[in-house]
Amino acid sequence: MLYISFSQCTIGQEFGKLSITFNDLTLSVIDADQSAEFYKKTLKLEEIINKTENNQIRWLFLG
Repeated sequence: MLYISFSQCTIGQEFGKLSITFNDLTLSVIDADQSAEFYKKTLKLEEIINKTENNQIRWLFLG
């Protein structure tokens, strides 16, 4: 499992019409280590310390 967190990414049109906030995305992948390395290299994501007891989860952060 690969968890990607986005910091307050907001998409909107004109003031007062449309506003969408995107906070996180979770991907189910075959190889979490390989996927995490890909996203860190390609999108320059930062890895967050995994404080869960599940070592199959990798946490990444964008901005």
